[in-house]
Amino acid sequence: MEILQAWAGHCQNSSSDKVWAACLTTDHQVIAVNGKRGGTLRTTTNQFDDAAKAQAYYESKVAEKSQKNGYKPVPFDDPYTSIPSFGTPSLLTATATPDNPTYQTSHVTPITFAELTQALLRPRFGITEKINGERTLIASDGKTLTAYNRCGTPISSVPDAARSLLQLDRQFVIDGERFATPHATAYAAFDLLELDGQDQRQNSFQDRITNLQNLLETLNPAPARLSAIGWDGAWTDVLQLIVLVPSNNIDLITWLKDNAKEGVILRDLDAPYEIGDTKAVRKFKFRADVDAIITGITPGLNGGSINLALIRPRDGKLIDIGSARSGLTAADMQVIADLLATGQQPVIRVSYLPARTIGTKLAEPTTTLDDLRTDKIPAECTTDQIPANAAAFDKA
Repeated sequence: MEILQAWAGHCQNSSSDKVWAACLTTDHQVIAVNGKRGGTLRTTTNQFDDAAKAQAYYESKVAEKSQKNGYKPVPFDDPYTSIPSFGTPSLLTATATPDNPTYQTSHVTPITFAELTQALLRPRFGITEKINGERTLIASDGKTLTAYNRCGTPISSVPDAARSLLQLDRQFVIDGERFATPHATAYAAFDLLELDGQDQRQNSFQDRITNLQNLLETLNPAPARLSAIGWDGAWTDVLQLIVLVPSNNIDLITWLKDNAKEGVILRDLDAPYEIGDTKAVRKFKFRADVDAIITGITPGLNGGSINLALIRPRDGKLIDIGSARSGLTAADMQVIADLLATGQQPVIRVSYLPARTIGTKLAEPTTTLDDLRTDKIPAECTTDQIPANAAAFDKA
């Protein structure tokens, strides 16, 4: 018996702290484990007559947990979640299509400046500019494009900038990000997960990005190369292709910092594509952001300010991280007030200055109504997003 696919998830909110994982095997079994995080996990096994039925059942259960029950993808054998691995998955035989999304995204984890500096000395890393946008997978069956968020859930529309991908007339799954430029909304492609029914995720990033570049350069016109150095701010509504810069190119980091860019992405050139948190793709931000829960509104001029909080993972306690008003208009505050009035707990991305954030309150927080995160749930907004302040959160 071999493992074809495996998925692990963690669900944490005010009333639960649970894990669930499952795998699909070559002999048509779906093996699942579930239980309280850190406790003894219960195992169930479902045997099916053929591969199609097993595949359908496995995908339905993963979709149920991730899309309906709020489970966030996590890595196996992680000390925090304590979910043991079923084994190393072999290459997938299932094809991802717009009606059958197989893929979920990797999660880019943060690093310190000292870690970034150390990594710059290694030859097998590459860096690119970090884009402040919305993670978007584009899947094609050769005739139709469909967009998915980082959880594998279909979203309303394909970015206009990505519609030229239909010229390829091939089946593929591309990972990328839609983002706003001063003049338009663009789409940056930075990874190739599947091509012509063949899973690319076990290949190295160097191979994947090379294959992606070769694929996209067949388009007419070819996509613009997204390179930080020399950009003049005149991007139009076109497809962008990430350009990998050698990790020892300190000029890129200097340029980004001097031009008030968000940060850099560091990529391990030899690593496969990993779902969930991965150390193969790391980020460093010059100005940090955090996804926070809006817990209420403090009354004041022009609608007041929004109250923000994060969940402490070890006990589920809601930790106050201050309030924000910068970037919000009175009309924006009314929209948020209406959401709160319906019983919702909105999640919003907040930018702040980490160097000045002491304790649990964010320094100079700012946000906009466009930063409301419809693809995140409150349970995902944990204090782990600000590791530098872990001691303060632990004492709160």
